[in-house]
Amino acid sequence: MLKLLIELIGSAFLSLIFNTCGPYSTLQFPLLFGLWVLLIFGAKISGGHYNPAVSLGFIIRKDPGTFSRIVGVVYILFQVIGAFLGSMLAWFFNFSNSGGSIYIYGDSNIICAVIGEAIGAFILVFFYLVQTEKSTKYSKDPAFNCLIIASSYIAARSIVASSAYSVAGAVLNPAIGFGTCLVQLFANGWTGFQYFWIFSFIPFGGAIIAVVFYEFAFKKT
Repeated sequence: MLKLLIELIGSAFLSLIFNTCGPYSTLQFPLLFGLWVLLIFGAKISGGHYNPAVSLGFIIRKDPGTFSRIVGVVYILFQVIGAFLGSMLAWFFNFSNSGGSIYIYGDSNIICAVIGEAIGAFILVFFYLVQTEKSTKYSKDPAFNCLIIASSYIAARSIVASSAYSVAGAVLNPAIGFGTCLVQLFANGWTGFQYFWIFSFIPFGGAIIAVVFYEFAFKKT
């Protein structure tokens, strides 16, 4: 139960940071240090996923180790609930806005956003897998490994940054994507929710590709 609570709280705080730190250009450093601290806090207890795409990666990998696949599915549920609560808090603290800033600039940018979410999630999940397995992680210092993971999230967001995205940039986290879009639905109607499927489901595809690449290419080298 403690693991689930950590995932819920961590997802809530990560979503809160994502939704209250302003536009993409000013969001990176708060996200970097916020995620780093959250990872250090939760790594030894729950693994510090805070992201359904990451949890899916650990569920479908060949050898999950001590990680229970059933618990992983429950992780995803608690992450979504936590991210929704964090998004609601962000809306409360910024009650004059539209509930969030996850939008796509027009239907013509859908393909760009889909590719961006998939590639970004691939990068993030791949580094999670690398940094959490004894034979592939780069350092014996847990804090440094957590920093690498947090940095990979920021780097992935930067790599897939494009004019297709709205103010917040790429999300790469289905929990934050769905939770924020749901709050936007409450605050701004269908306009704020219509692209929820991109942010809620596409990162899972990137996670699956990351696992395949990690298991059948990276670990073979």
